[in-house]
Amino acid sequence: QLDDKTVFGWFFIGALIIATICYALFGNSNKLPTTSTQWSILIYLGIVASGLGYFMWNKGATLVNVGALAVMNNLLIPA
Repeated sequence: QLDDKTVFGWFFIGALIIATICYALFGNSNKLPTTSTQWSILIYLGIVASGLGYFMWNKGATLVNVGALAVMNNLLIPA
C-alpha cells in the first residue's frame, strides 16, 4: 500500500521528465522570465496553486461521496 503523497510525487516526477525533454527539444531560453517577480509568480503558480491545489482536490475527492464529488466537479468548471 503506497501513501497518497508517494503516488502523487511520481506524477510530478513524470511531468518534470516530460517537460525537460520538451524544453531540450523545443525550448527557447531567450523567452524565459527575466525578473524575480516573474519567477516568483511562476513558482507560486507551479507549487502552490497547481501542486497543492491539485493534491488537496484529489485528497478531498477520496473523502466525500460520489454525489458530492460530481456536484463539485460541475461547479469547478466555471471557476
